[in-house]
Amino acid sequence: MSKRILIFSLAYFPHVGGAEIAVKEITDRIPPTDFSFDMLTQKFNPRDASFERIGNINIHRVGSSNTVFQKLFFPFRAFMKARSLHHKSPYDTVWSIMASYGGFAGVFFKHHFPKVPLLLT
Repeated sequence: MSKRILIFSLAYFPHVGGAEIAVKEITDRIPPTDFSFDMLTQKFNPRDASFERIGNINIHRVGSSNTVFQKLFFPFRAFMKARSLHHKSPYDTVWSIMASYGGFAGVFFKHHFPKVPLLLT
């Protein structure tokens, strides 16, 4: 049975920078039989899919557009969605990308689920 990892990242494909490319490279190289990945990221455009699979990651987008307020609310929205996903199928580890909005979402999750390890890169 594969380990389940939840990733918090403010952005992901098609809206990318160096950190997002690194995540894709890492997750694409790990066999899906060993680990399964879910990601919570911001919905930058109303046309972005709320859910899709890119490579080895199930992408869940929260919010509605790329505004300052959406970024500020991302940690709370991502945590609420993460809590719902965790109750359906628990995660073994939480991984926050960068010590920013994704990091805050991971901290909120860790506060509510202290037994789940948190990795910050």
